[in-house]
Amino acid sequence: MKRRTTVLWVGALALVGAGIAHAQLTPSGDPATDPATPSSDAGVPALDAGDTAGDREAAPSVTSTPAEPAASDDRPAPRAPVRAAPSPYRVTPELVRLGRRAFADRCTECHGTAGRGDGPDARFLSPPPRDLTRGVFAIRSTLSGQLPTDWDIYRTLRRGMPGTGMPAWSGVPERELWALVAFIKTLSPRFRDESAGEPIIVPPAPPATEASIVRGRRAYQRMGCTVCHGIDGRGRGPGARTLVDDQGRRAYPFDFTRGWMMKGGSSPEDVYRTFHTGIDGTPMPSYHDVIDAAESWDLVHYTRSLFVQ
Repeated sequence: MKRRTTVLWVGALALVGAGIAHAQLTPSGDPATDPATPSSDAGVPALDAGDTAGDREAAPSVTSTPAEPAASDDRPAPRAPVRAAPSPYRVTPELVRLGRRAFADRCTECHGTAGRGDGPDARFLSPPPRDLTRGVFAIRSTLSGQLPTDWDIYRTLRRGMPGTGMPAWSGVPERELWALVAFIKTLSPRFRDESAGEPIIVPPAPPATEASIVRGRRAYQRMGCTVCHGIDGRGRGPGARTLVDDQGRRAYPFDFTRGWMMKGGSSPEDVYRTFHTGIDGTPMPSYHDVIDAAESWDLVHYTRSLFVQ
């Protein structure tokens, strides 16, 4: 999404977003934690001008299950995640109207007036803008095929998607971002007929060690990651040229040496989550039922070792 601008501006913004979107975008007054996994003291943004306390829902308490005793090696023991709170604003007709206005102002040039990804600037973007009417979201904390949580949509709006034309709207007022979340959910009937999935468990990240990276390399090869991403992780595997997205358009495997451009974020937790949720709408599947937490972290450490600093 973006304002009406020149195509050059789109390209420049995408490059800037690619360089910074993996960092936490927390302007003054916002929670200092990643909105996708807020801490217990960072649940609800401050009221914006014009808000009233009645616009807000009480945020639920945030708890986590204590960790089990650590294993004998450097692998992590499972632990429940911090549960993201729902939208801090009640979804009212007024909030949806605000979201519709914000969408018209910021998003239609790429996503189109109906959210179908057919805006006037869409033809200049690769990958193309998301068709929001289909209810298929690439970046989520929920399992493949499930709807995202409100926090997932908010997080993408706020952080953007590196390597694409989707900028980070970190400077937009909180209420307007949540209004956009509410409006985007009206564009697809899936949100009317289905509920969002439960966020996956992301255990605490263990330190990366030489041993974990070696194990991760073995997992990378055993799981067939080389077919698409290549033995060197540069996205030039033997199957790379055959890949298409769910609408039949050419898709390109990620180049792990360009870690700062990971669409869902490049932190260890972000990469872990992507391995387990997959990237819906693309050939990148979920490995949630294939590898356990320990091997997942090994794979995270190995792929992040490929990043060019």
